[in-house]
Parts: sequence; C-alpha cells; structure tokens
Amino acid sequence: MTEPHFQGPYPPAQQQQPYYPQQAHYPQQVYGQVSAPPGNALQPYPVGPSNAPAVYAPAQAVQWPARPPSQLVSAGGRLGAFLVDALLIVVTFGIGWLIWAMITWCNGQTPGRQLLGHVVADATTGEAFGWGRMFLREFLIKGLLFWIPNAVTFGVFGLVDSLMVFRSDGRTMHDMTAGSIVRHI
Repeated sequence: MTEPHFQGPYPPAQQQQPYYPQQAHYPQQVYGQVSAPPGNALQPYPVGPSNAPAVYAPAQAVQWPARPPSQLVSAGGRLGAFLVDALLIVVTFGIGWLIWAMITWCNGQTPGRQLLGHVVADATTGEAFGWGRMFLREFLIKGLLFWIPNAVTFGVFGLVDSLMVFRSDGRTMHDMTAGSIVRHI
C-alpha cells in the first residue's frame, strides 16, 4: 500500500474524533416537578418557600407637603414668573418660548409659571384655565386689548396694571377682565 501523496511543507491533518464530555446522569423528571440533584449537591438557592415577595412594589415617590389649593401667588412670585418668561423669550428668540407656551397653555400656565409651579385658574371655581381661556387672557386681553391703551399712555397703563398685583386679592386688571387668579399648583 502506498502512502498518500501530498504537496507542501505540512502533512495533511489527521481526522480526529470530536470530544464529547461525560454527561452527568440525572433521574428522569416528570414535567412540572423538581427533583433533587444526585448526591449531596448544594443548591445555589434555598429550597422551600421563600419569605421574599413574588413581585416587588416600585419605590414610593417623595411626597412633598402640599400647599392649600387656594393659596395665591405673591406679587414677588408673579414678578419672578414674568422675569423667567422674559429671559426665555430672549434666550430662545421668542420662537422656543412661543412653542412651549402653546403647549403649556392647555394647563393654564406659561413656561415661566410652569417652571415656578404657578397656574392661572378661574377666580370663582379655582379650576385651571384651559388652552382657549389662556389664549383669551394672554393673547387677546394682555396682547391686543391692553396694547392700545398702553401705547396711547406711553406705558403708564401697563405700569398701573402691573401695580394692581399689590391689592388684597392680588388680581390685576387683566386678571379681572379674564376672570382669573394666579395660584400655586
């Protein structure tokens, strides 16, 4: 018998049998039943009923003390919301503020009021304004209706409107015209 002929520096690879490790023999199980492993093998978990709950409850959110729903925002708080709105208008060139305002008006807020936790609400019921009433208050009353007397009086009308926040009920002329109050959320 002649040996096979090969070319190249290495001889052809020998055929090897695949390696199959010895498999442990476990007793036959019936579906749904757990049997103990052979011998005295330790389990990585306790056998038997567990004291841990089957489902873990989510962590509880931090509950801050709530303000009374009728607490009005102070004059300083309203000034702060105005300044935040003005800063956001400048920083976003008015476009970002306008888009954000269109979204937050449905909750009775402007972007500055949302950041400070204020809401514009109905003066009689205390319910937050919706988008339509916010549009009426912010755009039609403050923007268009009050713009004309403010321009004629060279800003005096706007100053008087703003200073009315120091009244006992904290309502300005545009609040009284729209039937609104500004309260904490």
